[in-house]
Parts: sequence; structure tokens; C-alpha cells
Amino acid sequence: MHIILTHTPSIFSKSRLKDFAKKLLGKTRGPDAVLQSLTRGLDSISFPYKINQAIKPGDTVHVIRGIDALKYGIKLKSDGIIDKLVVGPNLVVIPTEHNSILTSPEIDSILIPSVWTKEFYTKLLPEVAHKIHIWPAGVKIPPIDTIITKRDTKCLIFKKKVPDKLYNSVCCELSRKNIAFTTLIYGNFNHSEYFEALRSARFMIYLQEVESQGLAIQEAWANNVPTLVWNSGSFQYYTGDIVCGNISAPYLTDKAGILFNSTDDFPTQLEYMLSHLSEFAPKEYCEKNLSDTASTQIYVKILQTK
Repeated sequence: MHIILTHTPSIFSKSRLKDFAKKLLGKTRGPDAVLQSLTRGLDSISFPYKINQAIKPGDTVHVIRGIDALKYGIKLKSDGIIDKLVVGPNLVVIPTEHNSILTSPEIDSILIPSVWTKEFYTKLLPEVAHKIHIWPAGVKIPPIDTIITKRDTKCLIFKKKVPDKLYNSVCCELSRKNIAFTTLIYGNFNHSEYFEALRSARFMIYLQEVESQGLAIQEAWANNVPTLVWNSGSFQYYTGDIVCGNISAPYLTDKAGILFNSTDDFPTQLEYMLSHLSEFAPKEYCEKNLSDTASTQIYVKILQTK
């Protein structure tokens, strides 16, 4: 049997208590969205699995999040109870955290969400490079009849972590062009409000320093909303480690949108976005490459890797 773990069997485990608290508060984003996508995908192909259930000899275990759950999985493998241990992608921010627990020999496969994260992990932990697999989580693709096809040029700004100067410059440029816009500030809205805002948006401007994958961006694409994404090109973690490249929207293609780097090139990139809106096809791209089904197909292939 394939067992997915988010916490240890103990009813008092920290991760289990966190799960319970988030359910009470109605907060199911980030790592929870990854798990939800995976289960939807596995259900769609009738792949048998259980979540946080009793583990039997010969099972394959996937620890999708939780360091306590990871330690538990490592012990199961060390004791010879399970055949295979798959971990990730929501376990650590820096791969060397928790005394470089990802280098444990009991781990068979490490799942990470994008190319730049793989390069980052490989740089800091070269000894596990052969175990690393890129696995992007998927998103729901709304039925075509629920997507509004005729929209004005209203812009949705998704604001996470961005310098005030850059955000203000973006707003000023939109106002100068008489483009109506709505700003959603990360942490201050729920999922349904985001989807409702996407329904009336012709395009979205995404403002965040770094994303290992960018599920909110994928959800915009799934709703056929192209994105203009700020990408500074580099980011420094608290440890001093620096990552470079397309670190804000690692799955963005010319079908889904474009990047801008600073206040200097924003007006030019905005003008390009406006003049090419009809040429983007983000829903088509997302459905083919980043849907629950597409994600699960990649996942199953990784499980079959020896």
C-alpha cells in the first residue's frame, strides 16, 4: 500500500495539532494545497493510497510534510518495515536544515517543486543529487463554462513580499494608463475571494520575492488569467545562501505571461502585456502541464523509479 504521511501516529504530535488548528481556522493553503492536489490526482486514476493510516510491512511511505513524520519514516525504513521512503516537497526551506536530515541514507527519493530548487538543493547537498526528482503540484482546472470569456482590462495585483517603492510604482503606472485594478494582500483574503477576483480580471500582476513553485500563479493560469510577474533575479536566504534565475515564477512560459525585473522595465513589459493579451493561452498551458492529472502522472513515474 502507498501511505502518505503528514504527521506521526501520536495524537499529540505537533504536526497533527497544527493540522487540526488550520482546519478550525479554515486555512488550507501552501502544503495543504499540495496534498489536496495529489489526492485529487490519485483518485482520478484510481491509484490506491491511504493518508496517515497504520503502516504494514512492505508499504511505500511518502512523507509529504512534517519533520517529526520524516523522522518516523526514517525509523520505519531503518527497521526494515517499509520498502521505500519518499519525502518532500514541504519539509524544509533550506536543504541543510535539521542537521541535513535529507542526507539520511534511508531516504530513497526527494521531491522538490522546480528546476531552481533542484539546483539549490544539489549545490548545498551534492551527495543526494541522484535522489532528487522535480515534482510540481497541480491545480484544479475549472470547467470551461464557469470561466468568463469576455472581460475588460481590469488588473488584479497579488501582493506578497515586495518593496513599497516597486508596488507604488506599479500602481502609479496602472493609474497613468487608466487601468482599473484591485489589490489582494497575501494573508488578508481567503481562497474563494481570490477565485472571485480572478473571474473579473483580464490579467494579474504578481509581486513576490521568491516562489519554489507558485501555486497561486498556476491558479490564475487555470482560470485563463495571464500574469505579469516581478522577478528580481536573485534572493538571499537567512543563511546567506543566494539563489538566482527565474525564482518568482519557475513555470511561467510565453503562453502564460511575462516577467519584469524592476521599476525601470515595468512600463515596457506592461505595454507588451496589454498589446498581446489575446495571444496568451494560460489555461491551455496549465491544463496540459500543471493540472492535478499532469502532476499525478509525473508522481507515479517517480514512484516507479528504482
